[in-house]
Amino acid sequence: MPACKRCGNCCTTAFFADRAVPLPGDPQELARWWAYHHCEPMAYPSPDGSLCLGVKVPLVCRHLTNRRGVFSCAIYETRPKVCQSYFCPEVRNGAGL
Repeated sequence: MPACKRCGNCCTTAFFADRAVPLPGDPQELARWWAYHHCEPMAYPSPDGSLCLGVKVPLVCRHLTNRRGVFSCAIYETRPKVCQSYFCPEVRNGAGL
């Protein structure tokens, strides 16, 4: 299994999705929404296969430590289950090697 890059990206944003909000088909609508809310809109696949609106919010975890550019979790052993189940897309795609 590829190793964590210790970049901290996993703990510097939060992702929220709402299955009740269909993804607008117009890219300009997404750009407008992004400009108004300062959040990165994303397509989120719902269980039925349709795409819904999700957002990536800049939100740094208070337990993220940074020592000379090397990030780590100060509560790693007792971190929440959502953190335990997170699998970095960069590591998953082999970029963490």
